[in-house]
Amino acid sequence: MDIVGTLGGDFIIYLMVVVQTVGVCWIYGLDRFVRDIEFMLGIKLSAYWKITWAYIIPIVLIFIFSYAMATYKALRDGDYIYPAAATGLFFYLSLTETVSKHVYFY
Repeated sequence: MDIVGTLGGDFIIYLMVVVQTVGVCWIYGLDRFVRDIEFMLGIKLSAYWKITWAYIIPIVLIFIFSYAMATYKALRDGDYIYPAAATGLFFYLSLTETVSKHVYFY
């Protein structure tokens, strides 16, 4: 259950956040997104939000992802170490699930 909990929950959720942030800010367009938020809230947003959504959040997410991959250690369950093939297969399945979901909905 550790491999599913660790890679299935943490990795997929993080990857989806990165893809959605890039999708909203860079594909849908930051100006359109800000216009939609301003319409829904009825107030004008400051430049702080535009800079944060367009640059700071993606840079921080890429840094966190890079750090997590650089310090990644093999999954263990007590004395048992999961084989690299199991971890690689799960990364592959996680990636294809996430990519196919976003390709279908975009």
